[in-house]
Amino acid sequence: MKFYNFNFLPYSEREKRAKKSFIFKLFLDCISALIIIFLYFFFFLKSSFFSLHIKDKKEKVKKLDFQILSLKRKEKKINQKIKSLKKEIKLIQNQKIPENINIEILNIVEKFLPERLSLSYLKLDIKKLKIKGYADSPKNIFKYLNSLKTLYKLVGFKIKPLKKIFKFEAEFILNKQSKTF
Repeated sequence: MKFYNFNFLPYSEREKRAKKSFIFKLFLDCISALIIIFLYFFFFLKSSFFSLHIKDKKEKVKKLDFQILSLKRKEKKINQKIKSLKKEIKLIQNQKIPENINIEILNIVEKFLPERLSLSYLKLDIKKLKIKGYADSPKNIFKYLNSLKTLYKLVGFKIKPLKKIFKFEAEFILNKQSKTF
């Protein structure tokens, strides 16, 4: 069965309704086209935006990883320095100054020390002071021993020539009269 569409409205009314229907259909078509375009650009831009965003994140992660590695290396170096300093502190703490040592005697021994003479050994017993060291010439050794001889009694000394330096040993007896002991 076929239905026929009869319109019994006047012509102007029919045109108004046809215009409204046309405008409404045009409006729906435009909105649907805009929605399709918006969705297309949204997904396209979203994917490209996220890909750029991901690339930026990856670069930042690489930079942070590099910084973390460099900080870990620095931390290892610092930890090694701390360990070595702790060992040095333990060594220093273990090296106690004997109770019978007199600081004034050490000051005097250091006070008369010439520039080109170095001490390698110093032992202080109750009445004896033993010194060993190196100098560039015997003249400096004799000068040093003579200056110490004014305060302490020189018991004996040895001088050994090496290649370019001289090794010496000297032993003094501490005077009871001296104020240093």
